[in-house]
Amino acid sequence: MFSNSIKLAMGYTRPVVLSKRLQNKQISSGMATFIVLNKEGWALTAAHVVQDVAVAAQHTKESEEYNKQVALINSDESTSKGKKKFLINQLKYSSEWITNNSVWWSGDGVGFDIIHFDSAADLAVAKLNGPVEKLNVTNYPVFANIAPELTQGTSLCRLGFPFHELKVSFDETTAGFRIDNMPPSLATFPNDGICTRHVMCEDPSKRQIHFVETSSAGLRGQSGGPIFDVKGNVWALQSRTSSLSLGFAPKVKQNGREITEHQFMHVGWGIHVSHIRELLEKLKVPFQSA
Repeated sequence: MFSNSIKLAMGYTRPVVLSKRLQNKQISSGMATFIVLNKEGWALTAAHVVQDVAVAAQHTKESEEYNKQVALINSDESTSKGKKKFLINQLKYSSEWITNNSVWWSGDGVGFDIIHFDSAADLAVAKLNGPVEKLNVTNYPVFANIAPELTQGTSLCRLGFPFHELKVSFDETTAGFRIDNMPPSLATFPNDGICTRHVMCEDPSKRQIHFVETSSAGLRGQSGGPIFDVKGNVWALQSRTSSLSLGFAPKVKQNGREITEHQFMHVGWGIHVSHIRELLEKLKVPFQSA
């Protein structure tokens, strides 16, 4: 059913690897998904995928201010060592400040010079730079029109890059990250389902955020990936998985103990195409429309 539309989606859907190093030297990384919107190199993903870009910028300011204040305290010859230590301990400091971060856009050397966030709708749009031709994009997404509305029961498919466990290390000499087990190619993984409901959520400013709910759950690594119909038209961008309680909790034996297992159904939530179109039109980013 989806063989042709998956082929279309594979033409513009790519993996993105996020890596970060904290003040305490802890390193972590994760993989997600983005889509290339047009020949100009604009890319779309979920805001939570690249939120550490903004967080790292804030942490850099806080860290620089901390170091500035420490230097001022230490340079005051009229203050005792004990008082200096006390004053320094009163300053804002976190061992979890992001000191280094990296966004690997599916090709070495590919970066970005502009990024826009619509955090409430969980959307981020970036202007890629560098050797964008390395992404080997063959076609671009076609976004569905918001009228007529997506009907309940419509068959949908999600595409992304789950099931990849990458080992990332940090080179102190170059202050760069290295993926130690990068495979020759990263396989996409589709999963299908139907549109079960339209979900409306209200953000703190009372703005209504529209999500498309699917009967299949989004998988870790698919965030930022397209959700499309059998024609290949994109109706949503994968944002999160919601766990719905089934309302019963059987008791089972485990390791000789009786425990209660609460039962859930996991469904996917994607940001509705109306928010995508609204953001791209606001930013004057070209895109294809059905």
